[in-house]
Amino acid sequence: MDHKYAVVPSLANISNPDMYVVYKDLENTLNISMAGVADSKLQILNPKSLTKKSDGVYIMKGEKGKKNKAGANVVDIKVGVKGRAVTSTVTFEVLKIPDPIASFNGKPKVTRSSRKRIATSKIMASFADPKLAKALKLEIESFVIKIGVSQRKVTGSSSFPAAIRNSIVKNAKKNSIITIKDIVCNSKKYPKRKFLPLPISMEVVD
Repeated sequence: MDHKYAVVPSLANISNPDMYVVYKDLENTLNISMAGVADSKLQILNPKSLTKKSDGVYIMKGEKGKKNKAGANVVDIKVGVKGRAVTSTVTFEVLKIPDPIASFNGKPKVTRSSRKRIATSKIMASFADPKLAKALKLEIESFVIKIGVSQRKVTGSSSFPAAIRNSIVKNAKKNSIITIKDIVCNSKKYPKRKFLPLPISMEVVD
């Protein structure tokens, strides 16, 4: 996750107030600067989970935050200037990564379709937050498709094998429900982590 965080001596600002968040299990990138102050003069006073990557670029990793009075996990990012009694603090909410949303062809709002369209669909998954979706692109590792009482696991592909495509076209009845469940996703950025979207269903209309 990338954040632009500009600091002036009396006030800290972020371009979009709705994005005062960092994610608990991600490397969060923050661009930190102070008007009229050289990067070499900046000091990160808090938290310890924030480390410098390059001029103006900092990485926050492994931050769990602390509960505030409202019960939310937060972290105060406090920046100072070497040799000057100047500090500025901005509070970020520390969030868990939400469950991704699975869909047929990247269209989660579409819940009814023809057999042919369903059969040629790709199963996809992403996050509702567009910034998180851009930072953490997901690939389908495996899923189970249920057609009536029949179930089959698909591995290593987001598309249906030929046998399943044919089964949908030939055997799926009008108004029947095709369900995709036990979906497992991965990300090249975090190869050891598995992401598990909720099941999705599609009604056959023809």
